Amino acid sequence: MGVAGAAWATSVSQLVSFVVLLVLNRRCAAIKVKLSRFTPQLHYFYKIFTGGVPSLCRQGVGSIATVLLNLAAGNYGGASADAAIAAMGVVNRISMFANSALIGFGQGFQPVCGTNYGAGKRTRVRQAFYFCIRLGGGTVAALSVLGFAFAPQLIRLFRDDADVVVIGTAALRAQCLTLVLTVWIILCTMLLQTIGMAWQASVVAAARQGLFLIPVVFVLPRLLGLAGVEYAQPAADLLAFALALPMGLSVLKTFRSDAPRPAHALREE
Repeated sequence: MGVAGAAWATSVSQLVSFVVLLVLNRRCAAIKVKLSRFTPQLHYFYKIFTGGVPSLCRQGVGSIATVLLNLAAGNYGGASADAAIAAMGVVNRISMFANSALIGFGQGFQPVCGTNYGAGKRTRVRQAFYFCIRLGGGTVAALSVLGFAFAPQLIRLFRDDADVVVIGTAALRAQCLTLVLTVWIILCTMLLQTIGMAWQASVVAAARQGLFLIPVVFVLPRLLGLAGVEYAQPAADLLAFALALPMGLSVLKTFRSDAPRPAHALREE
């Protein structure tokens, strides 16, 4: 079915996933999902919205940035335009593997963060955050070294075309230089999102592939040509890290001691 088959596969897979999760919920979950228990209340919608906005920014804005990046690559006429678009597409897919793993890692941190933050154990939140930074940073750094060393081979796995390999290798190696910075950016987003700082989390989530990448895509290619397209994401990563670092540190600085126990908890004891 060609491209239409890919679209149908995407839709059907979402439907199948929904059905599987619904069946598991009906059979296994302690809390059953039933329409009879659904009572719309505005404050619930507000909490869901504010909690989900960072994820929307991270995923939605990234799609817009990818379109703009492809348009920027397409400005290099003739056959080289096709090679540039294909190369950037391949590099984005390879980077997506690492970023998806980091997002999953961050989502694993969120329950630990939320449980301990809610219990007032803020020093444990701080410890868990830095543990994740060390583990995630070390893993991504190792992967970045491998990605830098074997960039041509990785590109050829997707597209064995000489022009695509040359352009893709340069872009992938540039991204490998800053990929480790995304560990802090993503975990900082997860931290802010979990402790209820939704708007700050949304800014950090949108920074890497929206707030900074979109302007960079318009500026760098005009100055550097194709190299500007290749270096756009690494430049945006540097700027996003410069934003996320002080925001994360300012919050973690307040987590050096646990929160005081609520009065009602002391009465119950």
